[in-house]
Amino acid sequence: MALIKDEKIKALDTAIKLNFNEGLKTPVDTTHEEFTMEITSDSASNTYEWMSEMPIAQEWKGARKLKDVSMRTYEVDNKDWETSIEVTENDVMDNKLAGKMISAKNLGKRIQEVKPRQSYLALKKGHETLCYDGQNFFDTDHPIYEKEDGTGASTPYSNIDEGTGPAWFLLCASDPIIKPIVWQKRTEPRFMTNGSENSEAFFMEKKIRYGADRRGASGYGYWQMAHRSQKDLTEENFDEVYDKMCSQKGDGGIELGLVPNLLVVPPKLRKKALKIAEAMQNEGSTNVNRGIVKVIVSPYLA
Repeated sequence: MALIKDEKIKALDTAIKLNFNEGLKTPVDTTHEEFTMEITSDSASNTYEWMSEMPIAQEWKGARKLKDVSMRTYEVDNKDWETSIEVTENDVMDNKLAGKMISAKNLGKRIQEVKPRQSYLALKKGHETLCYDGQNFFDTDHPIYEKEDGTGASTPYSNIDEGTGPAWFLLCASDPIIKPIVWQKRTEPRFMTNGSENSEAFFMEKKIRYGADRRGASGYGYWQMAHRSQKDLTEENFDEVYDKMCSQKGDGGIELGLVPNLLVVPPKLRKKALKIAEAMQNEGSTNVNRGIVKVIVSPYLA
């Protein structure tokens, strides 16, 4: 027979949940929001057939020019995320709960961190993960088609530079609607417990378990809005990528009008990135790139 009754367990549940909710309010890294768009999901997965379109408004001559979107179907499956703690009957009897309350707060914080962590992981793994055109998000062979409707001969386009150094990313994320990375939200964070003296876990192990979970997944928007490089982060290499993105054209040779606004780097490249984008001077001369992009340094890219 349990030495602590349901009434005490219910009081413990209330205290744990209160601390969990406080943890949910704890500030977490939100820099991912600069380049991540959130899309609500109402099923096991979302299909993004619309990403095969990248229409540009143009003069209306004759019939409308409809984009051929039949080439690929990009689907993102939702994933389950969880984090858990447990409290033993002895913890309750011996009043050793202070640490558990801290752990409960941490539950809330950790489940909130899933979104930023997965957004950065998508960026980090983009060179080995497929996007809407059937190529890896960062790839040497993105097809650009001869005609505006996405038909005709294709020419390969590369948004990745190979090298031996840490990867850095130049992103065009100023558009308030479309971003290069997707967070697909299926559910909000949820608190759960098996708190009962009649539960199997309590009967078998004298343990009360608490957990948090959520559903969702990271994915990819338009690869045209992102470039990955492992070349040395120098002014020359930065300028090369920046200019390439600005002059980028879509199907039919239409200028996309993209202008990079974010330089996202791991901690190892912090000084080099700040020197390029924020220093008053560079190598003794006026730094013409000062303020041209915002620098984001993320430990998730380490």
